[in-house]
Amino acid sequence: MPRFTQYFRGSLSGLTIRPGKIESQKVISCLQACKEGLDINSLESLGKGIKFHFNPAQSILVMEGEDLENMNAALRKVSYINSRQFPTPGIRHLHISTSVQYASNG
Repeated sequence: MPRFTQYFRGSLSGLTIRPGKIESQKVISCLQACKEGLDINSLESLGKGIKFHFNPAQSILVMEGEDLENMNAALRKVSYINSRQFPTPGIRHLHISTSVQYASNG
């Protein structure tokens, strides 16, 4: 008799196994898409002169501005979102990098 030699240790919340059923590529892509990302609360309230853009996965946010106080206020409006039905517990690391460019006075 063959012996089962593989094992799994972890959490499979929400997993459904349907023998003989193959899902479409669209469904698989949707399942693989990351449902975690960054968001900005109240885009309308960002300070004047703040430019921002996200990458398609919303895992990277680039903000540009000329006023330090407006940049600090805008950074406080950035939040983490997780739209999974059953969010995976664990630590989420956040990396913030800054760069400063000085305008020449001519």
